[in-house]
Formats: sequence, C-alpha cells, structure tokens
Amino acid sequence: MESEPLTPDMTEAEAQKEAVTRSMYFKMIGKHLAITANILAWGTYLLFKFIPGQADVYAKKFAVMHEYQLGYPFLVVYMLYVTRQYLNINSSGARAAAAIERPDQHTYEDAAGKQVLMSSKGAKGRFNRAQRAAFNMDESLPLFASALLGVGLVLGPVVLIPALLSVYGRINVAGSYKVDAGARGTGVMLAFTGEMWTQGLALLCAIKSLAGPAIPF
Repeated sequence: MESEPLTPDMTEAEAQKEAVTRSMYFKMIGKHLAITANILAWGTYLLFKFIPGQADVYAKKFAVMHEYQLGYPFLVVYMLYVTRQYLNINSSGARAAAAIERPDQHTYEDAAGKQVLMSSKGAKGRFNRAQRAAFNMDESLPLFASALLGVGLVLGPVVLIPALLSVYGRINVAGSYKVDAGARGTGVMLAFTGEMWTQGLALLCAIKSLAGPAIPF
C-alpha cells in the first residue's frame, strides 16, 4: 500500500513505518479473507453434506432463503466484518508509527509532556492484560455472535467447529496473556481463525441464497 499523505506532525520515518505495517497487514489479512476463509467455509459445508439427510436439509433451507431474499443480512454482516478488518489494519499502522506496544490502546502525556503508559509489571500489569483480553473479545463479539446465530440457523452443526475454536482461543488468550505480554499469539490466532471461518460461512450463506439454482451444490 502507498503511504498516506505526510502530515506536519509526522516524520518521514514514522510515515514509512506506518505504510510498511499497513501493507503487511493488508497482504496477510487480505490473503486469509480471500483464500483461507473460503477454503474453510466451503470445505466444511461440502463435508457436512455427506452426513445422511443433511444435504436435503440444506437444499430446503437455501431454496426458502432464495425465494424470500434472505441472503442480504448475511452479506451485510460480512461487509461489516471486512470493514472492521480495515479499521484494525489502519490502527495497527498508526500503532507502529507511534511505537506503542500492547496492551496500551492509547498514549497519554502528563503536563510536562512525558509519555504515560499502562502498568506492565506485577499484579497491576497482570490485571491490565487480563482486562485487555476481555475487552478484545467484547470488541469483536457483536459481529461474531451475529454471524454465529445466522450460520447456525442455516448450516446447523457446522457452526460448532469455528465456535469451539474461538472459545478455546479466547480462554487461551485470557490465561497466557495475563501471565506474559508476549504469549498471546496462539490464542489470538485461534480466535481470529474461528471468527474468520464463521464469517466465511456467512458469506457462503449469502452467495448460496442469493444465487439460488445457479450454484446447484
């Protein structure tokens, strides 16, 4: 991605760092949304059709959804999810330029202009990280829960897989991140995968219901 226009309050180095970080996240998240999420979604959908009777259930549901144009709610939920990913990319780029490490979500200055950061050591640091792990789930929960509910109504048991993956990931983050600021990676990856997988299934529901007979499988 090209860097944004240089503003008077940013140095050339800061602008470059933000541009590089944004580009990295655009490539990484874009690849997962375009490829990984669709492979997981369509793969599980097609696999579950082998369960006796499940293919007929899906066919009936998608026929009703196509007739009554019920694919649009799934499409807009996915659109909002993609929008949120862009906002995350945008803030991550700005974070890199500001050199603010997690779990800090903002940076402050005292009257003397000295930077003020969150406590990161001892019991206070553990609390800050535990609280941040909880807030992080809260921030993604509305879109995730909306997609889980919709996908569950259409695809039934399929939704349990990404839901359980996310549950495990969030619990992992809550425990590991509280202990060590650098130990959040595995849990975050699992939670992100569960959410992305679910949104991929939401997109599948939108495509199948809107396309109708044009996608016969």
